[in-house]
Amino acid sequence: MSSNIVTPNDPNGPSGESLKTSRRERLKQHLVKFKNLIVDPNESDLTKSVSVAVGIFISIVPLWGFQTIVAVAAAFVLRLNKPLVIAASYFSVPPMTPFILYFSVIFGGVFVSKPIAFTLSNIGLDVLQAALFQYVVGSIALAVVVASTFGLATSLLLRLRK
Repeated sequence: MSSNIVTPNDPNGPSGESLKTSRRERLKQHLVKFKNLIVDPNESDLTKSVSVAVGIFISIVPLWGFQTIVAVAAAFVLRLNKPLVIAASYFSVPPMTPFILYFSVIFGGVFVSKPIAFTLSNIGLDVLQAALFQYVVGSIALAVVVASTFGLATSLLLRLRK
């Protein structure tokens, strides 16, 4: 009974060096396939840029717990690059959250008639409830600005690559 298992030291099989080479080649092939899945070479730069912008927008708008579901749905409906939209929707990772919350409240203060100013001494549940509308409006405004910036930056980077 013969075995189909080939070991690197098998005199009848490939050498150890050729096994390493074939593994490297397979890894390279898998990485190219993965890259083409994420950034499809047949997609336009506009589609890629809009995909990033939509993902960033969804990550900043207050959709707590539903960001990935909304990102997937938006990618399908708008026929965007799904992996790029989902990846960009993770912009609001925990280290970024305090900055997003702070700038959302600041942006919201520009758009509401009676903005609420925060200080460390006056932060409490009543102040946060009063500022909820200001936060929501500000988060939408911030999302538009940041998503537009990232979308344009992606477009410029893709043009420079060519």
